[in-house]
Formats: sequence, structure tokens, C-alpha cells
Amino acid sequence: MKKLALGVTALVTAVTLSAAILPVTTAHAAITVESSAYKSVTLFSVEELETFTGETLTSESITSFYNKLATASTWETADYSAKEAKAIALDFTRNQSKADSLLKKLVKNNALYMKIVVLNKASISAAFDIQGYNDSNNQTPEPSTPSEVQGTLEELDISIEYKQGDVELSYEVKSNGKIKAEYENELTNTEMSGTKAQAKIESLLKKIDFQNMDKNQILQVVLKELNLKDNYKEFEFEAEFTNNTKLEFKQK
Repeated sequence: MKKLALGVTALVTAVTLSAAILPVTTAHAAITVESSAYKSVTLFSVEELETFTGETLTSESITSFYNKLATASTWETADYSAKEAKAIALDFTRNQSKADSLLKKLVKNNALYMKIVVLNKASISAAFDIQGYNDSNNQTPEPSTPSEVQGTLEELDISIEYKQGDVELSYEVKSNGKIKAEYENELTNTEMSGTKAQAKIESLLKKIDFQNMDKNQILQVVLKELNLKDNYKEFEFEAEFTNNTKLEFKQK
């Protein structure tokens, strides 16, 4: 598969293989549908996805399988460059609910393929969709630029469950511009609200790059900045932005 050296975007979708396409098998046994200086389109069967994730895809393993697909190193194993792998993982991170739906379809129908589209652009951006390969009315959308994808943070909710207690924070920008912020750490019996909680959460936000970090990187930043250990039972993250987009994920 031809690799692109500049900024990249990734589009992930499931498609059925069409006889009208003349595929080319790449070194990692995937099918190259299109390859040019600006765009590459590659199809992966479930078996191929299982090979480079090291997971078996079943209805019970969808969450763990998704976590692998939302990690850049997984896509590097599939022979993508570091930049391409990062873009693909970021696309999964931003669209967990859609990815879950896609994986459920793959479980039920092994005639479906995972389609990875890598575009060569000056900035990293991503789009995510599911379509039937012969559905001419559901074409691959052009990915948006990062600012269009994410917008400005409007609301943030983080909940981290430990055996000994929970850590929770919320941050909301009201329509009048005022900030509502709350922070609670049951492990240290700490509660904050108002300006103190706002300052603490905004200090954390300065360390998070929503455009370029995948979910695992965001998770590690949160733990580090809040001085928390990684032996949590469950980690939930949800961010909402002014253009009605969301970034949400759950890790156990």
C-alpha cells in the first residue's frame, strides 16, 4: 500500500466487496482499492483485523476490539506509517458509538470489509462512516478540517471509578460565557466548586490536545494531571463541542 508522507486523514467504514473493483493484494494481505498521490483506499477482512489486533472479534469482545482499533500502534502493525496510524486511531477515538455499531455488523456478516481511506492534506482530519459498497447514494464523505471536526469545548465530564472510591469532574461553558465547574475526589475526601474547580480543570485542559491525541493519550494525561493511579475499575470521558460534535470513550 502506497504511503503518504505529509499530513493525513483517515476514514473508517465497512463495505461489501464489489466485483466491479479490480483489487490489488498488499504485503499485509489487505485489498488496495485505490492508491494515488492524494488518496489510498484499503479493505480489511475480519480475519485480517484479528491478525494485527491480536483479538478475536465476537459480540462479547467488541469493546476490547474497539480499544485496539483506537490505538495507533495497532495500525502501525498493519503497515501504516506513524502519521497514518495516528490519524486512523484518532478517527476511531472520536467516533466510538459509530465504531461499536460497525463492529456489530462485522460480527454478523463476514462478507463485510473494514475500509480505511487515507487522504493527503496539509492538516490532520478524519471522517467516519458505514456504507454498503454498491450504495451510490452513500458516498465516502470528505473529511472535515480539525477545527470543523472539534470546535470549541462546551462541556466536559470525567468519571473514574476505583475500588476505594470515585473521582469525578464536570466543566460547562454556559450560553452567557460563565463557567460551571465541580471536582470531587473520594480517595482524598476533596471537593471543589466554583473558581477553584475551574482553575484545576482548566489546568488539565491545557495538557489535552483534542485534535491530535488518541483516547489512550488523553486517559494518561488525565491520570497524570490529577495524580491518579492506573488501577481504576472504569474510566469514562465525554467532551462536547460547540458544533455539536462529541468525543467520548469508556475504558475498563
